[in-house]
Amino acid sequence: MSNSDYPYVHMMDVSRLANSARTVTLDLNEADRAAIAKAYGLIAVETLKADLVVRPWRKTGVAVEGSFSGKVIQRCVVTLEPIEVSVEDDIDRKFIAEDTSKRRKNRDDGLEVDIDFDAIDPPEHFDGKAIDLGSVLCEQLALVLDPYPRAEGVEIDASFAPTEDEDEDEEEQRPNPFAALAALKKDKNS
Repeated sequence: MSNSDYPYVHMMDVSRLANSARTVTLDLNEADRAAIAKAYGLIAVETLKADLVVRPWRKTGVAVEGSFSGKVIQRCVVTLEPIEVSVEDDIDRKFIAEDTSKRRKNRDDGLEVDIDFDAIDPPEHFDGKAIDLGSVLCEQLALVLDPYPRAEGVEIDASFAPTEDEDEDEEEQRPNPFAALAALKKDKNS
């Protein structure tokens, strides 16, 4: 069982992977697709299928690699008409058992962390027994969905776009947060 916040859950027991890879196909049924559509504000998810390979990674980790594809119906942000969109992407995720990560966390406490946004994502933590392939699929789908889908050939009317003068006026009207802090400091010293 999972306490997942994702609309689709597919738990896989990885405690018995040993040294072999397992192929997993997730071909979502109508109810699962409807739950994903509702969760992500889509009109519908017509098809969604993932082909994954789950294999051991390092000593206590698990790698999930593969791809997914499907068709979703989104609403055009300009006309509000339904648009059919093809979605597909590769999946490459790593997981590390929770007990190993706790030891590492304790050892690294107090160290400064540099973040490289172009680097590969660090492994995620799991309980060492099972991982939720459904959450992996849901997260990857959410990343590839266009947040502002437009029907083909639809343009936004230029009269609704702000002019340069309006942008400058808006900048001038914004209060400076440092001016407010300076005023507070002045009042405190008075």
